[in-house]
Amino acid sequence: MRNDGTLIFALLVFFILFVFFYGITADAMELTPEERETVASTVYAEAGGEDETAMQMIAQCILNGCEQEEMRPAELLEAYRYTAWRPEPSETAFAAVDSVFVDGDRPIEGTPLYFYADDQIDSPWHESQAFLTEYRGIRFFMQDGESGA
Repeated sequence: MRNDGTLIFALLVFFILFVFFYGITADAMELTPEERETVASTVYAEAGGEDETAMQMIAQCILNGCEQEEMRPAELLEAYRYTAWRPEPSETAFAAVDSVFVDGDRPIEGTPLYFYADDQIDSPWHESQAFLTEYRGIRFFMQDGESGA
């Protein structure tokens, strides 16, 4: 009986760990090496002077857009008119992309899709969307009509 109890306990622990790790990565998106480079380059272009958290927030917007629009990153970057400038990404940009796309990290509660730096431009369109949060001067929004965090 003791062996049965140990086996049942081990299976239970395995199941709990499987569900936990699957839940963390269930909504992550697998990127090809080229897509990873493109997304990291875009994140770096959009937030190169910022820290990793800001870059993760930008990556989260890209991932959410891909999921909502059912598009691959290159399609979304064009459709959402992200900057066409694609500099060599930093290691921080790669880490931010991996954190969001691979590990499933979500630094913003809710479904951010849009952002802008209010010290660089005035954007009534962004401000007409549902505001989520501001981080280091970057304002993040989700589509108007969705419920915020």
